Amino acid sequence: MLGPDDPVLDRASLHHDYGRLLRARGDRVAAIEQLRLAHDLLVRPRAEPYQQRVHSDLEACGLRTTPVADRSPLALTERETDVAALVAKGMTNRQVAADLYISSKAVEYHLRNIFSKLGISSRRELRLDLTA
Repeated sequence: MLGPDDPVLDRASLHHDYGRLLRARGDRVAAIEQLRLAHDLLVRPRAEPYQQRVHSDLEACGLRTTPVADRSPLALTERETDVAALVAKGMTNRQVAADLYISSKAVEYHLRNIFSKLGISSRRELRLDLTA
């Protein structure tokens, strides 16, 4: 099992491959979750060839994706924006996970990225940042 200390491309590749397997088995919701995790890992290093492959698989799942080149590496992804909005409303990780059909671990992952990108360290700061 890969962890946060393992190379980003290895982790992204694992999520991508697992997402493709889940899609092939007909589990679209779980596939989308894994593919989004892969996508989010690939944003910061700007691994565009890999991102294009993930985009193709997300589109095969029926999702439209925004072009990679149009976003700053510090801009929140669509999923991070969704998580941030729900957390700012006061929802717990478990409630956010249920609302977005993702795991609590995925919510934690997105929150770490959100906090890092916004330069904050708490839900309170996130709420203040989003309401300002």
